[in-house]
Amino acid sequence: MERIENQMEQEQKSKTEKILVNLQQEVEGSFNRIHAQLDQLLNDKCNLINILPSQVSSDLPKLNSIPLLQFQNDDFPQLIIQNVIPLIKIYSQVQLKNNAQQLIQQKANQQNEHCQEIAKPIEKFTQPPQAQNSPNFIFSTVLKSPTITIIEKKNAHQTANQIYDNRFILIEPRIMTSCKIAIKITYLANWIGIGIAYKNVLSSNNMKFDWNYLGHGSYMNSSNTCTWSHSKKEENMVQKSFTFTTGDIIIVDVSLENKTLKFTCKNKRNDTQVLTFDPPYNDDIHFCINMCSSGEKVEILDDWE
Repeated sequence: MERIENQMEQEQKSKTEKILVNLQQEVEGSFNRIHAQLDQLLNDKCNLINILPSQVSSDLPKLNSIPLLQFQNDDFPQLIIQNVIPLIKIYSQVQLKNNAQQLIQQKANQQNEHCQEIAKPIEKFTQPPQAQNSPNFIFSTVLKSPTITIIEKKNAHQTANQIYDNRFILIEPRIMTSCKIAIKITYLANWIGIGIAYKNVLSSNNMKFDWNYLGHGSYMNSSNTCTWSHSKKEENMVQKSFTFTTGDIIIVDVSLENKTLKFTCKNKRNDTQVLTFDPPYNDDIHFCINMCSSGEKVEILDDWE
């Protein structure tokens, strides 16, 4: 910053010196032209005004005695320059000060913008949980089994008993960054699974849940304490301790950086379950619900605190 100010000062000083030199040359040139015209006037034979040359010569002292016409004897051009130069220098200093203030303000604005850009990712991780449940998640009207109905975008209802088919419904939009979602178990009749799923895998399989085989397209925790994994045998259809029932609120926390899926029951904060997942290369990840019995209902909560 100091280096820039010094550079500005030198540039302003050089510009001022050039202006002063040009001014002095213009003033001196103007008065030289005036002197020449006066000499021509005084040396004229005065035919137009009928004055004899001898009379002109005798009147010269009188003309020279008038203060306003004593250009040859008074250094009037230099006097003008001496009075104008301080004014120009003062103006130059004021202009330099204004430029410096503008530069300081510009740097301050740039610094403020930079700080705001830094604050954005920090703000993302310091928001309360309900604010992190963003974007506004809703149940998909397309990526779902035909037996599951949606009420007001946030509620899903299984209308038929299912064994393998017609069990999944995905939540939109897709997961692009690490985020959380809260699902309330409105009614549990038999079995509900909650987690994430690969859109293309489930779509190509008509939302069928082939739980016996790897590659079924989902990573979930279910109400019967089991975990389900698309890619890891040691985590697929394995009995754990995490469970939930009607009225519970399940918070699902996805970390794309750590490739983990954490389940927490709001009523039992110390009771958690963590799964690992493999990010897909040619597929989209969505939160998902898996319901197998008629009457089962779940709800997406925007504010669970």
